[in-house]
Amino acid sequence: MVSPRLLLTLLAAAPQAQEPPQSQPFDQDAIEASQLEGLLSQIRGGRPRVGTGEAVTAEESAYYLASRERLREFAKAHVGRVAGARARVLSATLSLAGMAPAEAKAELLEILGELRGSTAPWAPLLRMEAHQWLVEADPAAAIDALTPMAQGDSDEAKAAQVLIDVAKGRQRLQVGAPWEVPSASAVDGRIVNEEMFRGKVVLVHYWSTGSAASIQDIEKLKPLYKELRDKGFEILGVSLDGKRIRSVPGGGEPLGDGAAALRTFTEKLQMPWPVLYDGLAFESPRGKQYLVTTVPGRILVGRDGKLLATSLDPQKFVSQIREAVEKK
Repeated sequence: MVSPRLLLTLLAAAPQAQEPPQSQPFDQDAIEASQLEGLLSQIRGGRPRVGTGEAVTAEESAYYLASRERLREFAKAHVGRVAGARARVLSATLSLAGMAPAEAKAELLEILGELRGSTAPWAPLLRMEAHQWLVEADPAAAIDALTPMAQGDSDEAKAAQVLIDVAKGRQRLQVGAPWEVPSASAVDGRIVNEEMFRGKVVLVHYWSTGSAASIQDIEKLKPLYKELRDKGFEILGVSLDGKRIRSVPGGGEPLGDGAAALRTFTEKLQMPWPVLYDGLAFESPRGKQYLVTTVPGRILVGRDGKLLATSLDPQKFVSQIREAVEKK
């Protein structure tokens, strides 16, 4: 599920179209885009000010869902126009922000059905935008819709394949999805496999030596690991460093290159859990399969091998882990 705060990013990124100067030819598309931006600004300005956490409040949800009607009315007044079609896509994103993914899915599939045969010059880009939000609303439905488009070597086919990969990542990230346990050697030579984690609560911790926040996480995790390991808690570190390893936690001075340097780093930091490393940084398949784009990243896996949480609160993750371990 997309972050409930997506509306802020979405509206902030909305095209800042302006009415063309009088000296330029009349441009109805630009005028309508400017009108749509004005409407978005009103929605943006009217949003309830209720905090900055990830969870959407009932007040916010009601506001987002009510605001859809304004965009739908705009769309009805601009049928067949790019601004009208985009207003319908934006209405679907408000359904997502209002925690109504099923409604968003229905809206987006309806829009995509209408755009499928469109010859309008703006249709391909709008189709791709609608598919992008369908990935957030229902990854499986997005994969079904995108697969026929991903054939061949066209730009649209390549874009469709990228979105399919993201949708598969979303599926893997859904709470209750099975954790895909890696089989590999850790930097200290330990063999990492499914047996190591069977029946345990596992924190998969994505980090890098150049990230001060990552090192702060590790310092919090070391006493927690000592406390809870005998109760069935395990950590798997996944380093998203590139070739160069830092010598100072979160610092800039290089320690050396590759797995040997990282092993030295983990020993100096006295990290007792296994750490995987392939030197590919954020291009690592281990990070990309769970859509990790920043560090530290935290995924919590239950004793049944299924995901419990995929976005642990940086201020509360220690208590969240302890609660999961001690839950019977």
